[in-house]
Amino acid sequence: MADAGPRTRYVVCGSNTLTFRLVNELRVLPDVDVTVVMRPTNSNTDADADSLPDVEVLIADHLTSAVFAEARIGDSDAIAFTDQDDIANLDAALMAREVAPDTRIVLRMFDEILADSVPDLISDCVVMSATAVAAPAFVAAAIGGWARTPLRLFDRSVYVTERAYTRGEDVLCGLAVTTGTEPLHLPSAQANADLVLTRSIESPETEAPVATAADIHRRARRRAVIALMSLIGRRLRLVVGALLVIVAIGAVILIPVEHVSVWHGIYLSILSTFAGAQPDLSAGLGLQVLHIAFTVLSVALIPLVTAAVVETVVTARLALASSGLPGPVDSHIVVVGLGDVGTRVLTALDDAGVAVVGIDRDPHARGIEVARERRIPLIIGDAGRQETLRSAYVQSARSLVVLTSSDLANVQTALLARKLNPGMRSVLRIFNTDFADRIQRSFAFITSRSVSALAAPSFAAAMLDQEVVATIPVQRRELLLAELPVGAGSDIEGKTVGALQRAGAARIVAIRTGRGAQVLWVPPDGRKLTRTDRILTVSNREGLGDLLRRAAPALDHDAASQS
Repeated sequence: MADAGPRTRYVVCGSNTLTFRLVNELRVLPDVDVTVVMRPTNSNTDADADSLPDVEVLIADHLTSAVFAEARIGDSDAIAFTDQDDIANLDAALMAREVAPDTRIVLRMFDEILADSVPDLISDCVVMSATAVAAPAFVAAAIGGWARTPLRLFDRSVYVTERAYTRGEDVLCGLAVTTGTEPLHLPSAQANADLVLTRSIESPETEAPVATAADIHRRARRRAVIALMSLIGRRLRLVVGALLVIVAIGAVILIPVEHVSVWHGIYLSILSTFAGAQPDLSAGLGLQVLHIAFTVLSVALIPLVTAAVVETVVTARLALASSGLPGPVDSHIVVVGLGDVGTRVLTALDDAGVAVVGIDRDPHARGIEVARERRIPLIIGDAGRQETLRSAYVQSARSLVVLTSSDLANVQTALLARKLNPGMRSVLRIFNTDFADRIQRSFAFITSRSVSALAAPSFAAAMLDQEVVATIPVQRRELLLAELPVGAGSDIEGKTVGALQRAGAARIVAIRTGRGAQVLWVPPDGRKLTRTDRILTVSNREGLGDLLRRAAPALDHDAASQS
């Protein structure tokens, strides 16, 4: 009787929504055991240990070497740290590396400097940001379409877009039918998919280049100039207008009286208006009256001009210092909640050249400083108040993205904003899955997304030690693009491509053969796989798990071949 194959062990440390999403991603995979290390209380999510059947749960106040020993991380294939504290995660990862030198580490981290540096300092460590993974889905939903940014797959650019934006012969794979209440992933009838993976798109927005530092500074300077110009208040405009009228009238009168040219008439009029006329006893009565009028006007207008200029300068400095809106804006996107994900969404929209306004009630929120550096208009206030939304000109916005940590506050803000702008699109961050589904079914104007739901598949793929080259958000779920080698003696070696295609679960998009850089895009169903092939697959988590199991090299394959 053959022995059962070895089982894979994973350890997940955390006590938030991402933790539970990640565990659920892992435990559906074949031959997998999962251990969760969590704190005794969990206020960040409504899930708890009872919601994780068939999973070993350890309760610990703090992560220590003793806790790691109890979790047997030395015997595990990977360990993930999913809390939102970058320093705590880094400290735990360093401790885990001391206890288990060979265990793969997946680390959640927001700070980009740390994220770039840690993999060079900790061996076999993958650093990921949940918000960086999820932000593109929020951006796409806010803009009202799919970002035309290319994905690099097998050394070429491909795109995710609606079928209407590409030619049929360029389509590599039909990804989903999104017209129903729930999206249908990887349909068996590829022609029915309205969301596709394609070689090219028929749109002038083919590529949204990432903004360079120079681009960001140039936009900031332009916004500052526009803000300063728009801060010329109504009073100053009226004063300047009155002065122009007086100068014009004075020039018309002085030209025939003084018998001078047009320029000299304007010159005399300006000097007389601002400096007052010099007394001239030899002048006629009419000219003396005109001198008196100019003198009186100059005495009255100069203080008004001074006051208007001072008011404008002070207002400009205050507004620019607070990054507030200097005047009405329209067709922009309002982002509420400038925490981790809000900062990512705000900068992504700004990089794409989309007009954006940020709102947060906390003046020390993570995204406040980023918005000020980029001169992005910013409102410090409670988005649950109509006055705050009006100050961000929600009434003329194209979209509202609400990303606070409270489901209730997010829904309340969206409903309040709808009263000001019934035609506006609303994109909400919703933690509770069932609530999100009901909200989206009941309110057609609301699109809901979950950071943890979008990020969990990528974290799971990193723990599997498989290179997931891209994730494709489809409403509240994700499809995974992964490269898998065909293992020697594996279940799929010698199988045809058609035998691996599973509607709703997995499709083979391309094969990189062992012949140099040769790539077969949309390989025919009859093509057989060899051990020198690497396959590019688009799948859901169950489909990827099945392919991982079937593509693994056979145990003792070499020994079996020698006997």
